Amino acid sequence: MIVLIGADRIRALSVQLVPARRTAMWALETLAIYLTPFLIIGIAVKLLMKRSAVDLADVQKQAGTKRRPRKVFLLGGWRTED
Repeated sequence: MIVLIGADRIRALSVQLVPARRTAMWALETLAIYLTPFLIIGIAVKLLMKRSAVDLADVQKQAGTKRRPRKVFLLGGWRTED
């Protein structure tokens, strides 16, 4: 007979009491909680840019014509920014 003490006993009991379906729903709930703020901020920024008729090209033009091309890391890859 194995006797569990302390945190191991609590962990063993919680694993037995939580069915796999509940665990999957908990994971989806956590994912939604973490992703929702980013989606809301992204949509809000997009709407504000559309409202003020600002495009990404306009923002890049503000940097000026004397800005030299540089290499930037974007979405897992390096690219040259013009």
